[in-house]
Amino acid sequence: MYFYEIAIVGQRLQPLSYTHSEELEIGTFAQVKIRNVLKEGIVLKEVEEPTFKCALITEILAKKIAKSSIEIASFMSYYYFCTLAEVLSLFYPQTVSDTTQKTSDFSTDIELSSMQQQALNFAHKHPVTLLFGDTGSGKTEIYLKWFE
Repeated sequence: MYFYEIAIVGQRLQPLSYTHSEELEIGTFAQVKIRNVLKEGIVLKEVEEPTFKCALITEILAKKIAKSSIEIASFMSYYYFCTLAEVLSLFYPQTVSDTTQKTSDFSTDIELSSMQQQALNFAHKHPVTLLFGDTGSGKTEIYLKWFE
C-alpha cells in the first residue's frame, strides 16, 4: 500500500492522508471521500504510513497538474496565508460546456461632465490611458462610459 498527502480542491483544509494500492504521480487528480461526500483532490506527495487509519482513494482521474504548478501554489499559500487546497483551486482545470462567447449589452445612465467627456475623448485617442484624480472625482464613471 502507498500513502499520499492529498489536497481537497477548493476546501479550507490542510492536506489529508489517503491510501491507494498503486503508485501515483505527484499532481494526479484523485477522487476521495470526505465526510461521506466524494471530492476531487490532488496528490501532493507520497508519505510514510501514518499511525492512524487512512481512507482509500476511490478513483484515479485522468486529469493532472504539473509539479511546478504545485510548487507555485505552495509559495502562494505561504505568502497569502491560505491553505494549499484553496490556491490549487485556481489551477484547477476548468471544463467549458459552450465554446461560443456570450455577449451582453452593457449600458449605463451616466452623464459625464464636460471635463469627464474631455478625459473620455483623450482615452479613445490613446491606447494606454491612466486617469489620476481625487477620490470621488468621477474616474470610474469615465471608464464605465468607455466600456459602454
